[in-house]
Amino acid sequence: MRKFFCVRSPISLLILSFFLMVSFSCRKVSELSDNNNIATISVAGEKPEEVVFDTPRIEDKKIIIPLRFGKYLFPLQVKLDIKTEMSVDKILGFDSQGYLTFESISSINVISVVAKSGMTSKYEVLLEELPSNDLSEIEKFTVKTHLPPEYNFISEALIDEPTSTVKIYSISNSAPFTIVPEIYLSAGAGFKDYKANDPISFETLTAKKNFKIVSESGREQVWQVILSPATILNEQNESEIPSDVTQRLGIEFNRVISTSQTAGVEIDTLLVSNRNSSITIFANSLQNNPSATVKLDISTDKYSCLSGFKSGESINFKVWREKKKFFIGDQITGWAKEWTIEWRSINDFAEILNIGKNGYSSADGKVIIGDFTINRSERTITIPVLEKGTFPLVLDGCLPLLSTGAVSNMPSTLNFSNINDYIVFNVTKSDLNEQWKILLSDNFTPKSEQNEVIDFITGSPSASYIFSEKYLESGKSQITLIVENYNSSRQLKIAPLIKISEKAKFDGLVSGATIVLSPDDDYKFSVIAENGSSREWKIKLIDAQQISNSDFEIWGGHPQFATIPLTISPSDGSGWNSSNNPSVQGLTRVAGYNSTYAAKLETRLSTISFANIIRVTSLASGSIFLGKFKYSILAKDVYYPQNMTKFGIPFRGKSIPAAFSLNYKYTRGGDRVRTTPKFSSLNIPEFEDPVTLEGADKAIVWVELWYHSGVDEFDIQKEPADHKIARGEFIISDNEPEWSNLIAGVNLLNDNQNLFPTHIVVTVSSSKDGDIFTGSHGNTLIVDNFKLIYYIPGQGAKILN
Repeated sequence: MRKFFCVRSPISLLILSFFLMVSFSCRKVSELSDNNNIATISVAGEKPEEVVFDTPRIEDKKIIIPLRFGKYLFPLQVKLDIKTEMSVDKILGFDSQGYLTFESISSINVISVVAKSGMTSKYEVLLEELPSNDLSEIEKFTVKTHLPPEYNFISEALIDEPTSTVKIYSISNSAPFTIVPEIYLSAGAGFKDYKANDPISFETLTAKKNFKIVSESGREQVWQVILSPATILNEQNESEIPSDVTQRLGIEFNRVISTSQTAGVEIDTLLVSNRNSSITIFANSLQNNPSATVKLDISTDKYSCLSGFKSGESINFKVWREKKKFFIGDQITGWAKEWTIEWRSINDFAEILNIGKNGYSSADGKVIIGDFTINRSERTITIPVLEKGTFPLVLDGCLPLLSTGAVSNMPSTLNFSNINDYIVFNVTKSDLNEQWKILLSDNFTPKSEQNEVIDFITGSPSASYIFSEKYLESGKSQITLIVENYNSSRQLKIAPLIKISEKAKFDGLVSGATIVLSPDDDYKFSVIAENGSSREWKIKLIDAQQISNSDFEIWGGHPQFATIPLTISPSDGSGWNSSNNPSVQGLTRVAGYNSTYAAKLETRLSTISFANIIRVTSLASGSIFLGKFKYSILAKDVYYPQNMTKFGIPFRGKSIPAAFSLNYKYTRGGDRVRTTPKFSSLNIPEFEDPVTLEGADKAIVWVELWYHSGVDEFDIQKEPADHKIARGEFIISDNEPEWSNLIAGVNLLNDNQNLFPTHIVVTVSSSKDGDIFTGSHGNTLIVDNFKLIYYIPGQGAKILN
């Protein structure tokens, strides 16, 4: 496949050729040393002073400087102490103070070691980022102790990574107070201005405390600890609490263990009621002595915690029917529920053993019911309605069978006006009344089989990540999140709020809870419908690595030619580049698409006169590409510009792009012409007179992904053809005076689907055949916002806000 290059006018070549012909050296160059080898190299200085470099090393013609600390301090400067094997004439490439400047981790500098003989050796100087933990996060924040001691918190604070906030929900809702927290940080991170276990005082409920945390890699992050009032569950607001939060504020019976620590006192029965928010402990005492110590272990939900009582604590009771209060708080939402622990004698224990009935009837005679279900802990009696009919429903001759000594005022006739109606009555023993409730349950309506995710709100991701695209695809049972700046050293966390089908529930995920996403593994969870049918969903994170400065906003001086004051950045071989040179600049900066800047590429037919003897006319297309450009005025390089260009840079993506897009404007030039190279007797680049061709000129954008093995430098001209993994191109032929957008697919080559790309090549040219000196003078292409597209959603995908 032919590549597309840009050819420049040869005025500089002519000048150099002239001096080569008329000058000569009278010194004995053979007596001067050609040795320009570097013996040792070390770091002699750095800016800013916090930067830490390790010992540089030389690999072939590259000087690699390991960066230990300072990845967040760019631009960086380094001064090198270079010792050569023999005395050399000079070393070029450093600034006036002897420093090299790196604008980013991928920047490339070039130094030249000039031997006494004039023999020059060029070295690329690069930075190498050493592995270090990039996280500077608070992972857990627990209120360990506090003053005053009666103050109640939801002791496990809510960690909101996206906003770097620790939220403590206050139940007592008064100030001042002091806490001593237990704080867990990311591995390798440390506090900058706080000492572990130091007390933190809040004078008011609106007070905020800031902490600076520095990661192992030097990333500094400010975290804020704030207070927020908890919402106490009561009869007035119980309709507002989400069903999953209600479940988290409850206690399962088998997660409570009570142990008597007093001789002669034995625990007989333990009742746990979520309806009444109570734990009731019935005990036998040999002398009916109520004084006892009881150890109580309570296991709560993962995102719930106890306040006012710690699991495993011992509780001292002095009298029967004594009550102790505590709270269960939800650390995600801040809802809290008050619970009681009641100490009772077994002599107070009363229960309904069974209920009999004579019969029942409904208005239309169609209602059918099942057997009574008695729940002693919840003090409820449930009657299942098996067949639907018309209410009222009346049950006659109902009689409860009670434990010894208990009496009840349950009516013998139970009358229900609708399916949601209920009846309340009391069971009494030893002057102690317990309220019971008789309920109907709907067992006739088919249970929903819906297990959809209806909406998925990610919120802001952690660590300054930004989602560029978000999709919900029901057909795939998939949520797709696309991020363009993923770094495996910084975890990406979200706390999504998820809406699912009514009466469905989650398994493997809690709405509002923090989860960690990685492009290497999909996050899987299930939605379980009301009827029990389960459906697996997955959250797919796509690492859509983009090429730096693809919005073409960063421009600067040319790193090789001081006479070119402005060109695309970085132009050092690590990213975008052009073949701009001292003779011709086919790439310039113009106003962008809804942005400050864009890149303008222009094809030119230029004529240059030298000493009124030689007139050279050649066509050069404007281009922008990824890779290196080494300007040469030698005829063999001018005629074959691929000699001056090394296309491609390392590919950092985790997957192969599916397409690419670009904003552009295009204006066709005049007649399409070709200027054919010819050799003169002086070996000076010359071209035949322009020949007009049929047809109109066209611009082109193309992308290729390659696999490269070995330690030698990637060179598209030398790489085996079967190492090309994928290619996409877009040819622009129609005038587009206003901004347009192009999208072109990147197609896998069938024979190479088992290889994963190591390098990416992108070229944009104002003339499709510019590599063979063919095009139209004035052909102009303006481009902005080049983007690699890694995911194309299916039909019907919902774009998430």
